[in-house]
Amino acid sequence: MKIKKIIANNLYMIKCLLDIQASAIVGIIFVSVITTLIPVICNVVLLRYIINKLIIGNSLNKIFLVTIVVCVYILLTLIFSSLFKEYILPGAKERICSSILNRVNDKAVSLDISCYDNPLYYDELVWNMSAIEEKIDVIFDYLSKFPGYVANFILTSTVFTIIDKKLVILVLFTVFVTFIFNKPLAEANFNKENAIKSMRRKKQYIESVFKQYDYAQEIRLSNISSVLKREYNKNTKELQDVYRMKNKKVWIINFLQVYLSGYFMVNFVIVIYLGYQIIVKKNVNTGDFIAVFNGVNTLLSALYYLLGRFVTQIMESGYFIEKYRNFLSIEPSIKSGKKTINNGFQTLEFKNVSFSYNSKEEVLHRINFTIKRGEKIAIVGENGVGKSTLIKLVMRLYDVSAGQILLNGIDIREYDLVQYRKLMGVAFQNFQIYAAALGNNISGSVNYAPDRVMNVAKECGLYEIINKCVNGLETQMTKEFDDNGVILSGGEQQKIALARALYSNSELLILDEPSAALDPIAEQKLNKQLKNISNEKTVIYISHRLSSTVDADCIYVISNGQIVENGNHFKLLQKNGLYNKMWNFQAAKYVSNMGE
Repeated sequence: MKIKKIIANNLYMIKCLLDIQASAIVGIIFVSVITTLIPVICNVVLLRYIINKLIIGNSLNKIFLVTIVVCVYILLTLIFSSLFKEYILPGAKERICSSILNRVNDKAVSLDISCYDNPLYYDELVWNMSAIEEKIDVIFDYLSKFPGYVANFILTSTVFTIIDKKLVILVLFTVFVTFIFNKPLAEANFNKENAIKSMRRKKQYIESVFKQYDYAQEIRLSNISSVLKREYNKNTKELQDVYRMKNKKVWIINFLQVYLSGYFMVNFVIVIYLGYQIIVKKNVNTGDFIAVFNGVNTLLSALYYLLGRFVTQIMESGYFIEKYRNFLSIEPSIKSGKKTINNGFQTLEFKNVSFSYNSKEEVLHRINFTIKRGEKIAIVGENGVGKSTLIKLVMRLYDVSAGQILLNGIDIREYDLVQYRKLMGVAFQNFQIYAAALGNNISGSVNYAPDRVMNVAKECGLYEIINKCVNGLETQMTKEFDDNGVILSGGEQQKIALARALYSNSELLILDEPSAALDPIAEQKLNKQLKNISNEKTVIYISHRLSSTVDADCIYVISNGQIVENGNHFKLLQKNGLYNKMWNFQAAKYVSNMGE
């Protein structure tokens, strides 16, 4: 990456930080300058002043007054610095990190579901999310040091120039030697981080499995933990190998930069030069000698940082910020149209729709059907035939590979995406219960209408559950953050997912396996409730349990990605086809279970 691009990336991030919390950034720079100057003022400027004034016999009162002024400056600086670092900076840093991370989260939400099919996307997302706080710390670090070291360099160089200009030349030569190694060092560190990011993600995944409640039961009742431990240990060894290989180069560059160039020049060349000036030339008096002796390391520290560590930080940050900017610049392939939906939901038509994931074998092939307002349809079939994929196409989580989906006769890709999706209330098969209040889980919103939540809760059979909870709708779900949190059964959780779909009061209700976790009695009760709830709505059912689809106006049977049968329950039974076979098989299982 070119230096110009690296600088541009860092300036971009600094501008982002200023936009979020300008006062904190200005405070960091101010504190950096006033605190970094303390050792220069005390050990170089003040000490030189005191010794030289004592040698020429100046008044002690004047020396004492100058010393008092410096002491007051130091005291005020330390008080202000401490208050800023302990009371202001931590909160500001937290706000900045959260704001930057929220941009990543918002971008992740805006991107297509198809991105999650790509491991490289996962690596980039996880790397951005996990590295943000660390990299923001790096930027904070150089913002808190760079201005101070610049002031340090200017003041110390001014003193050195007054004493002997050749000293500055020697120091600059030392720094030049150090500077040569900065770019290869930054590249080596970045390449190391890039090499281990996918390994770290795998390690973090395994660690999270052992911490999550969802996995706790299976881990205890199976030997899957041994598989995970084997993968974890294998991953750890791979990480160690990469660290060993990559750190070797980093160590060599560090050694050449710090030990050979820095310590050799400071402890040998500059010391000899100073000795020559004092003993042979007698050009340096006692005050100047002490000022140079104290100041040379101060100046070198400033220059090592400015042209050493600072440059490395700038380069490493530049690489990270480039990845951050690249992630934020990813454009979703699911583009929003501009048309508005003026007449609500009237018809939804699949017209020769085909679909494949990543240009592989087609999951759906030439699907054709129409749903009219108020109709209840069901989509059934064996596992893996494309039922859930069809629903994802309706929701525009994916776009069709061929054909069209028409809402009210217009291609759904032409409609405003947000408005289009608001037409739908969806209960997903793989729904989630969040570590948040029950009311938030049902409404899917920060601000919700309690009366509305209670109404849909009653409709879904959740009313008694809510009444049992001490805090009602404010009861925390899961024990992730609250020891008093409630863990619901699978059936109760499924009712929450259904209530979430109903809360939006959408015109089109999509139910993906709405009764999968319910017992037969609860399922029958739910089916009756759904019939009443969805009386005026258009409903699409996806279900393995055909008992849930008996009352559908039309049932579409999918096999090998195609609609092979359609009709109502009784017509399909009369056809003696796949639906009849599936129905009889499920009925036989119920009879068999009753016999047992």
